[in-house]
Amino acid sequence: SENDDAHGVFSLVIENSQGIPASSIVQNEGDVLTVKVIRSRGMFGEVSVTLGINHLNTTSSDVELSSSTVVFADGETIQSITLTLVDDVIPEDTELFELSIVGVDGGARKDFHGGSVDSVTIAANDHPFGEFSFEYPLYQGDEGSSVLINVLRTEGLYREVSIPFSVMQNVSRLDVLPEAGTLVFSPQQASAQINLTIIDDSIPEDVSVVFVVLGVPSLDAAFIATNTTQLQLSANDFPHGVLEFEVGLSVLQVQEGDGFVPVTIYRREGTQGNVSVQVETLDLSATRNTSDFGYIKERVTFEEGEKEKNVSILIFDDNVPEDNERFLVALSDPRGGAVLGLSSQLANEVQASRDAAQEVVNAEQLTVDLQTLIKVLKYNISANKNLTLDTDTQLADQTILLSQLENNLATAENERLAAESTLQSTQSNFLAKSGTLDAATFLLNTTATNLVDYQHHLLNAQTILNTNVRRLINFKLEPDTITLASQLPAPESVITYYAGLVATAEYIADPQNPTPRSIAVRKDLGFGVVGSACGGTCVSGAHVVHLVFNTSVNN
Repeated sequence: SENDDAHGVFSLVIENSQGIPASSIVQNEGDVLTVKVIRSRGMFGEVSVTLGINHLNTTSSDVELSSSTVVFADGETIQSITLTLVDDVIPEDTELFELSIVGVDGGARKDFHGGSVDSVTIAANDHPFGEFSFEYPLYQGDEGSSVLINVLRTEGLYREVSIPFSVMQNVSRLDVLPEAGTLVFSPQQASAQINLTIIDDSIPEDVSVVFVVLGVPSLDAAFIATNTTQLQLSANDFPHGVLEFEVGLSVLQVQEGDGFVPVTIYRREGTQGNVSVQVETLDLSATRNTSDFGYIKERVTFEEGEKEKNVSILIFDDNVPEDNERFLVALSDPRGGAVLGLSSQLANEVQASRDAAQEVVNAEQLTVDLQTLIKVLKYNISANKNLTLDTDTQLADQTILLSQLENNLATAENERLAAESTLQSTQSNFLAKSGTLDAATFLLNTTATNLVDYQHHLLNAQTILNTNVRRLINFKLEPDTITLASQLPAPESVITYYAGLVATAEYIADPQNPTPRSIAVRKDLGFGVVGSACGGTCVSGAHVVHLVFNTSVNN
């Protein structure tokens, strides 16, 4: 009779291409392994062995066995088949499965001491812990603001992954905090944010860029697709300068006869780059047409680093009695990135060169002196009529002198009357020009106040534009067709406008005759046509909209 396992005891072992047992090392997707089925003890008769896979955390698509049944002929002791670890593109964490002998016929049996089972571990593959990249290549921010930089995790979302980051900047003068940190992604977390604060200092700075860099992830299988993004810092604290006259000086006193008077233009805050400004003299109570001052209109250029520039204004010295008069020196049209300060206009007051009232007093005194002299001469002439003929010549001379003095008296009286007339005219002109000057001063103060308000409005509008408008739409290089919201109601108080937006709507219904319409942007509702600009013809629906901005707008 049969005895002592005459038909054999069967076991198996899985090896890699180098003959190393697969269970001793981690395998990779795409590896092809060899399964050896071994017959020990008896070798009699034909025996069929059936193999099966126990998927611990794999699936049937991860593993391919060349055959699940192995047939041994009489006397045959070993058979080999292939086991393929399928290479797919699905992100997967570490996987494990077992291959075992599940059935033996022909009177044989399997090894009951563990030899009939072997295991294989497959390494994590296809970026199972994620592929990391910055959402945008460029971010922008202003001093004092916070900027959220988004880091995306695509592909696999297995396990927790930590990634260090650092900010590459001038370490001697930090612009951004924190300088470094760590992002932590939990399992299945697809994004995380780096919160950076741009330091608000008082140092004038032009547009600058710092770099945010991702380091090495905590897990080897994690992959950094884009490790660097840029953070562009807006120009701040007037890096190119504020151009104005001396702060606090509203009137510059000058004298007739001063000739060329220097007026200083100051460049405050930053001095980066070459900048220029136009300077011009303007009439107030003093006018260039009456030759009170020399007219100038010129562009003054500051080289990089320059802080002061002088312009010379000619003050004319005439012989016309005049009261105090003023003219204006004004700055305008700054270029090169510079801006005008609030002290961009300076009044120049020309002091009175002759006192008109004193001229009248002098004329009256001369008249009195001449009248006294004439009285004395008349007395002498009357007294001398009784003298001898020897005094006739002296008498004739005194008579001639008397006639001359009387003529001089008439001339002095005319000059006195003219001086009084000049005084009255000067006083009238002064009162009229004083009123004009007061009005001009009031207008100047009002304009300066309005300028401050407008600058604040402009800053607020630019902030709204930079932080909201460019994120409302994904702007494209080519004109895009979008659907407008229903007609927006008037008045303007119920519509949110964003500074800098100028748009033209062309109606598809009549492409041969596109009609410009005012376009408004309303939060959460998209684009709409302002009711007051439609003329009753606006409808909702598809329109072709071309967008033009008076400032740069990025996606």
